Amino acid sequence: MRFRSHPQDWQDAGFVLVLSVISLTAWESTFRGAGIWLAGLGAILLGIGVAVAVVGLGGGLDYVIAGLVLGYGLGAGAAVGVRGALEGWPLLVGTHPQIDATGPVLLAVALLCLLAPGVAAGLAMRTEAPARPLVPMMMLLVAALLTSRSEPVSVLLHGLVFGVVALLWLWLRGTQAEVADANPDATPNTGRQSRAVAAAAMVAVAAVVASVVAATASATDRQVLRGLLPAYDVAELRTPLDGFRDYTRRRPAPDSNVFGAELLLVRGAPPGTRLRFAALDTYDGDHWAADNDTDPERVDDRFLRMSSTIDNPASGTRAEVVVDVGDGWSLPWVPTAGSLQGFEFLGAGRVAAKEDFRYNPPTQTAVTTGTLSPGDGYVIDTVVSETEVARDFVPSDALDHDLYDSAAFLDPAVRGWSQGARSPIDAVLQVAEQLRSEGHYSDGAVAGEEDYAGGHSALRLGEGFVLTTPTVGNDEQYAAAMALMANRLRVPARVVVGALLPADGTVEGKDVTAWVELRAADGSWHTLDTDRFMSHRPPPRQRDPGGQRPERIFPEQTPDDRSPEQRPEPQKPADQRPQQPEDASDPAAETGPDLWPWLALVLLLALPGVVPALKWWRRRRRLRAARVTERYAGAWLELVDQARDLGRRVPPGLTRPAEARVLDRGAGLAEEADLKIFGADEPDPRDAEAFWALVRDERAGLTKGYSRSQRVRAALSLASLRGRRR
Repeated sequence: MRFRSHPQDWQDAGFVLVLSVISLTAWESTFRGAGIWLAGLGAILLGIGVAVAVVGLGGGLDYVIAGLVLGYGLGAGAAVGVRGALEGWPLLVGTHPQIDATGPVLLAVALLCLLAPGVAAGLAMRTEAPARPLVPMMMLLVAALLTSRSEPVSVLLHGLVFGVVALLWLWLRGTQAEVADANPDATPNTGRQSRAVAAAAMVAVAAVVASVVAATASATDRQVLRGLLPAYDVAELRTPLDGFRDYTRRRPAPDSNVFGAELLLVRGAPPGTRLRFAALDTYDGDHWAADNDTDPERVDDRFLRMSSTIDNPASGTRAEVVVDVGDGWSLPWVPTAGSLQGFEFLGAGRVAAKEDFRYNPPTQTAVTTGTLSPGDGYVIDTVVSETEVARDFVPSDALDHDLYDSAAFLDPAVRGWSQGARSPIDAVLQVAEQLRSEGHYSDGAVAGEEDYAGGHSALRLGEGFVLTTPTVGNDEQYAAAMALMANRLRVPARVVVGALLPADGTVEGKDVTAWVELRAADGSWHTLDTDRFMSHRPPPRQRDPGGQRPERIFPEQTPDDRSPEQRPEPQKPADQRPQQPEDASDPAAETGPDLWPWLALVLLLALPGVVPALKWWRRRRRLRAARVTERYAGAWLELVDQARDLGRRVPPGLTRPAEARVLDRGAGLAEEADLKIFGADEPDPRDAEAFWALVRDERAGLTKGYSRSQRVRAALSLASLRGRRR
């Protein structure tokens, strides 16, 4: 068996290599280390090499695919390769970047980088169709863009560069085919028109795909596939706030009470560091909870796996913190400090424990899908920073409107306590001070205070806390109510449960507290300490236990003393971001949805109709030609073009009767067309219409015997739009 090659084959292989590398660069920021380049480039070169070798030895595309699968199996191992193909993609889209370039996740990328270039190179060397080899290349680009962590500008750049290279490749393939197989009988400029149509279509596909992904990322700030893959559902987990009474002194103490028990032993962090058990950013009227996809301005707001490191930019003090789990800890939440940069479990079971670890960077909250047991330990590489809320704090306009609506039951207190405030943050601090001054503290454990129950439902926070006299609760009620009232004042807020690290590093149940965080205009979260809104005064003793508590009376509003959400926005310096319009309506409902992603998607879906539309326009032009003889010629070309689209070979340069013999039909129509075209008199237009009707019947008969899928492919084929080869 002799190896044969053509110079154009090496040209095609070069373009496949360039387009593959363009797609591979989209994954560069997603993976950590050079492994992605070693595996990706190796797979690309192997795929192209297999295609060149197989085609050079006379094999077809089926042998190319078989060779690629065999090469993957030999390189990765049969069992490991299958595992990578099955498990790699969920790991890729279910892990926060940067991902360690090892294991099944790397095998999944390598498999795609092997198959797509190999199939594309095989198609380029086995078919004359200029655009067909670009299909697997486009699939590789789309897969890379949808599964990588790319900025909108980067996505558009990839689409643009890919489109330019694809356009050059299409032009070269089309030009070389025309030079080799020119057609003197073809309609003038048909080859150029077909190449222009194919090139424009491919560039349009690249631009639309890139635009859809980029527009989606900029509008919703999350990758397409990362949004489709279900993240770990934490919404139904019992939170430290739900069980806050387990950390308070109880007499007699139930089995679940850990007031004096050791929860954690922490080393490497300075005293006073805030240890974070869980950040809670959703409220359903019954309790605060954590959830996925709650931050409209972040890409990574999901509880996903984490490799040894994570791309989580933060400013502050870098620290390596070691945490040992004590006997009192029994929750799935994994306490952390600051913004994680790296995380590793200690001990013999660290590999299995790492598989269960999930982290949400925007909320800086970690959880395990397994169990965190006494004796477990882990190391945190983190950036510790804390910013307290100040008077010049400028709140973000990324308000959660579900949270805003859920806090409406506290409006009497929000309106009454915020009177006279001159800005949203001024209103929040004013409400916090009023809540502290009006409130009392009780865990419900002292005799006579048993009816001060736990919980943070709307009933407990409203009629059982803020809206009644006396206002009595502990950290749970104060933090839950304060965060709701801040959201009602249009300042994004969430509840955080954790502890301030004691000097000896031992965290006990009595150290657990809850605080509120407010979101600033730059997206950062600032701490509103519990002491700023929670009272430590005991409740009055004269009230009868179980008696009805009177409703609190709030100040009446006056036209000159309106709440911040009813007053006009005060003037701000030019360097500050303008606040969201103080109106209870949803801004998204006022401005309407962003239609650009949908419009781009509609254009993408409409692209398959371009080829049939061009054929319809060509048919209409032939039917309405100025000269009647041209109408006869055009009708016959419709029959020949139909045969070419069906895959029939009609050699160029033949006369019409000869073409009829090749098609084995239409001999009478060919003779009539020649008689009318070369006759001395101009034919009657009505005779031309009748001739077109006969040709339509002949075209319909030509498709008999073909399956529906073959007829659909014929309708979408570019064969008749290209100049016929000699």
